[in-house]
Amino acid sequence: MTRKIILAGAAAFALAALALTAAYFYIPGGARLVFGEGDIRICLNADGTAELDWPEARPSSRTETQDGGGEDAPAGEAAGPRITPVLYDLELTSESGHTQKLENHPRILLENYTLPMTIRIRAVAEGKNLLGLFRRLASQELTAEVRFTDLKAPEAVGTPGPGALSLSWKLSGQVPGFYKIFSLDQTDGVFRQVASTSAKQISLDVYKEGGTLVLPSYEHPLEVLVRAAVQGEGYVLCGPASNLIRVERQDLLGDDLNLVCRETEPRVYTLEWDETRGERYELQEWDKEGWTLLDTLELAEHFQYDLGRLGSGSHHRFQVVSKSVNGAVLSSEEAEFSVSIDPLYATIWPIIEQPFYEKADKSSSSLGKIPGGTALCVLEESGDWFQVRYKDQYGWVDSRFCMINLPEYVGDHCSYDITNSYRSIFKVHENPIALITDQVVQGFEHIQEADGEFLVPYLYPCAKKLLSAAQAAEKDGYRLKIYEAFRPNEATRFLYDTTAGQLELAALVYSYEDAEGKPLGQDEDPRVLDPVTGWEAGLEDGLLIDPETGEKISREDLALREAAEAEEAAQEGQGEAPAVPDPDGQSMMPAPQPGDDFPFFTLPEEGEGGLDPAEAPQPAPQPDLPPEPQEGEPQEGEPQEGEPQ
Repeated sequence: MTRKIILAGAAAFALAALALTAAYFYIPGGARLVFGEGDIRICLNADGTAELDWPEARPSSRTETQDGGGEDAPAGEAAGPRITPVLYDLELTSESGHTQKLENHPRILLENYTLPMTIRIRAVAEGKNLLGLFRRLASQELTAEVRFTDLKAPEAVGTPGPGALSLSWKLSGQVPGFYKIFSLDQTDGVFRQVASTSAKQISLDVYKEGGTLVLPSYEHPLEVLVRAAVQGEGYVLCGPASNLIRVERQDLLGDDLNLVCRETEPRVYTLEWDETRGERYELQEWDKEGWTLLDTLELAEHFQYDLGRLGSGSHHRFQVVSKSVNGAVLSSEEAEFSVSIDPLYATIWPIIEQPFYEKADKSSSSLGKIPGGTALCVLEESGDWFQVRYKDQYGWVDSRFCMINLPEYVGDHCSYDITNSYRSIFKVHENPIALITDQVVQGFEHIQEADGEFLVPYLYPCAKKLLSAAQAAEKDGYRLKIYEAFRPNEATRFLYDTTAGQLELAALVYSYEDAEGKPLGQDEDPRVLDPVTGWEAGLEDGLLIDPETGEKISREDLALREAAEAEEAAQEGQGEAPAVPDPDGQSMMPAPQPGDDFPFFTLPEEGEGGLDPAEAPQPAPQPDLPPEPQEGEPQEGEPQEGEPQ
């Protein structure tokens, strides 16, 4: 019995000892250190130093396999917070027997060394076991017997191009096994290997991200060098570096701007383009005069230009031009687009007094009424309702009873020329009308704005239909032009009454010759003549211009003046009234006399015009003429035979 107790106690003690041992040796989260793939690399420098680097070691977890053994997880996986940073035991032994021990990171500059040389590297770290005690961890040893090889520095040439750098080099002396290409890492100032080749030339891709080479910044150029190399057992020996190849960012850029336009919000647009060669970029916009400079942008790695909110339906054309230092164009690209249709911020006018509601619903609370013709701004559209601000209140009006300014809604899908607002084109049979033709029609005084654009009110439901028609016309290669969309009652009344007041007068005519009968120039407006007197007439006031004095006179005053002159001439025995030139200025015709009846217009010659002779207006009836005097009979006004002379 005692023996069993002793054996049981011994077994318990042994198990406890094993548990303590396991607790001491076991470190949660990491069982060993593992080097990454690769060899020890020694890069010789021309100044007698050498750069030594090796694969980085990381803690790794052990995973159990089916045979009961273990395997290391891929190097580089994090092992947990119980492992301190990894350090390295480095031992260098030269042929002379000199040994140097160092503890450092996986890169070191050797100032005193000789080849051949033996290199031994072990990674070490500390971790806490289950007992909370620190325990030292060590990796397997990396070993290399580095032999002496006489390697020379290559002579390299770099040729940059869009997105690539081509390298070529030549090397005298012993032919190495291959070549290593290194690039300076701007983050830590260390040259890192980026490529390897057995040829004497290579082309390396350069990208902003993820390429063999990373596109350098404007502050720091790309720096590349080449080393000849030989492969040994467990190591790579690289000879002295070639001349340094420096390449500026601009030299690696192409000429493809890839200009695009994005609508980030309703009617809010942004231009974006890629970086290209050049010293500056010019953003230009097309207008009636051609390309105009909108902005100049200096060099940058990314370009985004906010155009802001653009007018509904407006058409735009932009161009980005890349220029060199001396102003030469290196590349250019255009973007052309039409803005989406949206009544937001357009001007509207209720056509009649409109109820003003708190919400877009007739059953909501009333905020009053808005008088017809009140100019409002659309803040939001919901169904058949516009939200507007009126007298510091925000509410809704029925859009079906509102006119909208077409240029602010339809935009450039139509063109606009409201001639009544600056120079009307009303005529009768191509004859000008005094006080109307080439005038600002009453009621249209404020339709043309200071910038030359027009206010073009049109009923909103009709504007939607007009937009569909305009877009259909555009597909067929046409464009609708609006000369008038709304005519105020004041204008209608003025046009009717002013024209009616001139129905008894002869229609004015155009003359394309000057006062001396010479043809007018192409840029000169035709002269307006009164066909009865042959005098020039002013369209702005309807008055005639006396060719002798240059004074203006009305037809009524001219008739009274000529009647007085005729009466005076008759009293003096001169007989006929003074003559005035006819409309064509070639022959003379008697001046109008009181009581004469002149037609409103004359009929066209046979074959002219489009009127049916049966439907054409007939000239006013002429008074019966007295019979022709017989030969020998005295003429009227002549003394009778026997009467005193």
